[in-house]
Amino acid sequence: MNELKEVFGILEEPQELASIIFDSTKRNTLENKLQSVGEQFSLEHIENQMNAVSRALISLGASSGDNIAIYGLDYLDALNLYLASGQVGINVVNLSNAKTVAELNEVILSSKARFVFFGDSTTSVLGSDYLDQISTSGKGIFLEYLVCQGNIENCSGNVLTWEKFRKLERLATNWEVGLLRVI
Repeated sequence: MNELKEVFGILEEPQELASIIFDSTKRNTLENKLQSVGEQFSLEHIENQMNAVSRALISLGASSGDNIAIYGLDYLDALNLYLASGQVGINVVNLSNAKTVAELNEVILSSKARFVFFGDSTTSVLGSDYLDQISTSGKGIFLEYLVCQGNIENCSGNVLTWEKFRKLERLATNWEVGLLRVI
């Protein structure tokens, strides 16, 4: 993953990050950087992953101007979400500064995220019962979906596994992604 960090840098602005893929001069520079750090990742593979995650987000009902939040994702998965979100104008809020479930609930509330994505490392930081403690409604907040990596027991209601989320890509086409593309 360090190779990707060298090429893409800090993940901050989804639209700016995704625009690199669609701007021909930036794309060439990006391809050269990827080749210089090794053959492990290709721009074509990254673009395919970006489009797959975009289709999954669209299948959930996400659209331009919406907010999603991420917590504990590894760099590659976060990169895919940033690129996909930037492509269709979705804002990404990184919640990784929260160290307790109470703090996490507060930042989720202030982020106004419709969907929150949790990585594998979430359990080690917040405990195995963190999903039971996440406030999904109340105080003017209603999270539509929590998408979680790892082995999740009692996955029901508005909780999806990462695998189920990724399978949603089949419900949207690349044409729909192109239609909703903002960059």
